[in-house]
Order: sequence, then structure tokens, then C-alpha cells
Amino acid sequence: MPKLKSGHISPTPVENAKINDAISTDPDTREMTDEDFAHATVGAARHGEGKTRITIWVDCSTVAAFKSRAAEQGKGYQTLMNETLRAAASKDGGALTEDVLRRILREELHQV
Repeated sequence: MPKLKSGHISPTPVENAKINDAISTDPDTREMTDEDFAHATVGAARHGEGKTRITIWVDCSTVAAFKSRAAEQGKGYQTLMNETLRAAASKDGGALTEDVLRRILREELHQV
């Protein structure tokens, strides 16, 4: 058994049973298979090709707006923010295309 960090508190048997019950009823989790472990790697998550990790401060209302829009579109809010920044940084400054205009009109009509 690996050495535990100082201050570590293990769950009681009752707490451990509750944790295991919650895991077994969670539809988004499953037991790891030998094949899963064969493909596993140790270390930090790898970044996508052509991407850089940064830290920025963004208004809470801006993040909330992107999260809301992303949920409507079925994608992650960070992906949506990246797409928006990419369009703004493009040569044409994110020109108003037909698709963009249609999206804006749908959003505005939806709010009425």
C-alpha cells in the first residue's frame, strides 16, 4: 500500500459504502477494464496541437453568457470562446457572414 500524505483521513466503512453506492448508480461512470489501464498514461494532460494554455481574468457575466450559449449549441463554453476569439482575430475581424447573421437573428427573435 502506498504511503499516505500527512493529514490524510480515510473514509469510514459507512462513508466508503455510500461512496461506492453513489458510484454504482452513476450512469456516467464504469469500472476500468484492463484495456483502459493498458492505454492509460501517467502525467499531466496533453494539450491539443496548436494550442497554448493561458490564464486570464474574464467578467463573470461574460463567462455566464458563453456557458449559456454553449449549452444551447451543445458544445463547451471554452470552445465557443476560442471560436469567438479566432473570428475576432481573423483578417476580416469576424465579418458578418450569412451564418453569423442568421444566428444573431435567431438569438434576438428567441429573446422576444
